[in-house]
Amino acid sequence: MSTGPIEVLVLGFPGNQFSGEILPELANLVDSGQIAILDLEFVAKTVDGDVVTLEAADMEEGGWAELTVVPDGDYVDNDDFQDVADMLEPGNSAAVLVFEHLWAKNLVSALAGAGGVLLFNARIPASETLD
Repeated sequence: MSTGPIEVLVLGFPGNQFSGEILPELANLVDSGQIAILDLEFVAKTVDGDVVTLEAADMEEGGWAELTVVPDGDYVDNDDFQDVADMLEPGNSAAVLVFEHLWAKNLVSALAGAGGVLLFNARIPASETLD
């Protein structure tokens, strides 16, 4: 069984504001078969600098728990949480989203079938392309 590329995004939320505005788009990507969410975790740094972590399934506010996450998707560990926490200023939060690019599964299979290998991959964030 082939898999598509797996990507990790760390999405920052200044002021610990987890609004639900991105949820419909994430749900649409899952429902349309473009991605599968493998893991979704949250990291917050309190104003005192303490680090708090939470799984999406435990998020009571904002509808995060309603997103479909593939079972047994423990891709994020304590070291990852600490790395993300180190990026955050006190009073801010981040979501760690691990997902598989399902749209690329057939391409991965075709590349392997042709004896090809991936030599390079890069992603340019949208914020870098805006003028």
